[in-house]
Amino acid sequence: MSLSFTAVSVDSRTLIPPVLHLCDDGMSSHSVCPETEDLGMSERQVTIGSKVGLHARPAAIFAKAAAAAAVPVQISKGGAPVNARSMLSLLTLGAEHGEVVTLYAEGEGAGSVLDELAALLSRDLDEE
Repeated sequence: MSLSFTAVSVDSRTLIPPVLHLCDDGMSSHSVCPETEDLGMSERQVTIGSKVGLHARPAAIFAKAAAAAAVPVQISKGGAPVNARSMLSLLTLGAEHGEVVTLYAEGEGAGSVLDELAALLSRDLDEE
């Protein structure tokens, strides 16, 4: 089981998770919670694939991809979501190899944006 949140956008930097959903992730590298997809908020849970975690080069690659996304993206590792476009915010997460993070986005095309970013995070970006 994975935990997911129906989040309410307060501003472009903050998401408040008022409703908790349990979603079966089927042991995949990233999962979708259908309950939140229907409410306009998209989220993906993904396991960090980079052997060094989300540090230095992998964080820079991911931040650049998030900045190019058509919708604002946030990321969390069990705490409050942070701006995925900020390399400093990504580094402060301390996400290590094999840990699960959650990506959040809202707006038209958010689901496909998160699919692409989740696929990116699941790879070993330091090896590319």
